[in-house]
Amino acid sequence: MSDNILSQISIILKILHLKNKFFFILKREFELIVFGVCIFLLAGCSVTRSISQTDRSFLEQVMITQSIESSLGHAKIPLPKGSSVQVVTAGLTDDKNFAVKVFEAWLGRQGYKVLEDNADYQIQALWRGIGTDNSEFFFGIPPISSGFIPIATPELSFYKSVRENAVARLSINITKRRDGQLIYSTPAYEGKAYYNVKTILFGFTSKSTNLAHPPPE
Repeated sequence: MSDNILSQISIILKILHLKNKFFFILKREFELIVFGVCIFLLAGCSVTRSISQTDRSFLEQVMITQSIESSLGHAKIPLPKGSSVQVVTAGLTDDKNFAVKVFEAWLGRQGYKVLEDNADYQIQALWRGIGTDNSEFFFGIPPISSGFIPIATPELSFYKSVRENAVARLSINITKRRDGQLIYSTPAYEGKAYYNVKTILFGFTSKSTNLAHPPPE
């Protein structure tokens, strides 16, 4: 009889041990699931695209300048070298005021005389578009700050891509100043500049651009 009782007690203890082990395994699995859900909720994936405002950053200014110069790299002026020209400009934004100065300097380098009056020809620089845009793709954990916790975590990016682009589109009309006769009209010339930055695994960064490097000092 005593052996029977001991046997039953032993079975009960084994069952309790297995039960505790089973609940321990379930608890660990539950903790892992909760941890994974928290990581998933903290991680973010976003795509943003924006158009620059009137005030431009240094990078935007350099990119616009190069896109204007690049558009002029395709331009052709079928006039004899040394001809005197008067330049007028038109465009949708105030960027045309800077662009026309770049255009006049380019004409001078091509061998033409830029005059305000008494020129043989009038050249109209029609800026069909000058501007910049940028787009950003982000996957990772965004920066976190809270009023309850006095510690802010930095941005942790698994992958981040930032693209900056500038485009200038120009067409040219040439007329005789004496009678206003149109003698030449060009197709649209387009110049582009870009600056891209990619970040992988929190800190490995690569850059690509077609911006010209400044001359050495």
